[in-house]
Amino acid sequence: MSFVTCGVGDIMAQYQHLPIYKQTYDVLLRTMIATKDFPREYKYTLGQKIKDELIELVVMIYRANSAAGQDAAYRIHRGARAGDTAYDASGA
Repeated sequence: MSFVTCGVGDIMAQYQHLPIYKQTYDVLLRTMIATKDFPREYKYTLGQKIKDELIELVVMIYRANSAAGQDAAYRIHRGARAGDTAYDASGA
C-alpha cells in the first residue's frame, strides 16, 4: 500500500488510521478524564507527568510513521528525548 501526500490532511490520514495511534490516543483521552478527579497534590505532579508522557508517545508514533525512507531505529532515535541513551547513532 502506498500513500500519495498532497498536503497536511493526507499525512494526518496516514497516522490516524494506525491501530497503535488510535489506542494510544484513546488512552491519552481517558487519562485526561481520570486525572481531572485526582487529589490536588497528585493532579499537578503525577497526573501531569502521565499526560506529558502519553502526549510524547503520540508524537513519537506520528514521527515514526511520517519518516518515509528511514530505517526504524533512526526513526525511534529521532523522536527520542534529549538525554535518552537507548540508541547510539554511532552504532556503538
